[in-house]
Amino acid sequence: MFINTVLKFSEYTQINYLYHEEKVPFMNVGTIGKPVGSLDILVHLLRNEKATVTNLITDAGLNQRTTYSAISSLLEQNLICQEVDNGFPVCKYYKLTNRGKAIAVHLDTIDGLLLKG
Repeated sequence: MFINTVLKFSEYTQINYLYHEEKVPFMNVGTIGKPVGSLDILVHLLRNEKATVTNLITDAGLNQRTTYSAISSLLEQNLICQEVDNGFPVCKYYKLTNRGKAIAVHLDTIDGLLLKG
């Protein structure tokens, strides 16, 4: 009886974590890098705190289609959020969420190790 209760609680917790109120889709190492440019954007936002689409295209070296596709995916996965500046002209900034920052810190470490050769 106790084992069944523990398993049911564990299954409930896992399901609740994967599909909690924010409806964050399941992801793993194989899916986080898709679409192309997603990892570059996470590391760029870690190093620069926030960025516009134009910043991402020029500084991260991505093309426009890749950038918009990656932003859409990262927003859906709750790794980045959008902040709108209501001044003139209206400007949209993208920032890391806590979840995105936790992942980006590790990606930045890996990037540093790869650059050292």
